[in-house]
Amino acid sequence: MTVQQNYWDMDQADTLTTHKTNNIPGSLAIWAAILAEMSEFAVMFVVYFLAKVHNPELFHEGPTRLSTSAGTANTLIMLTSSFLWYEA
Repeated sequence: MTVQQNYWDMDQADTLTTHKTNNIPGSLAIWAAILAEMSEFAVMFVVYFLAKVHNPELFHEGPTRLSTSAGTANTLIMLTSSFLWYEA
């Protein structure tokens, strides 16, 4: 048996033992959960944009009613807690 013939036999064995299937990876439950999440976010964006189109005055006045210091404090708390959780 030559070296070339031995390589051919190995290639043939690989093609005989490994067959390709067209299965989608993951279970049906995972794909259902992904589809549910995508649908939920799509609905939320549609509702947001519809509300913005139908009530533009509320969306223009909204930023004036927000507290910049409260938003900054909330952001710092969230970043600090995430950092501490990562370091733990």
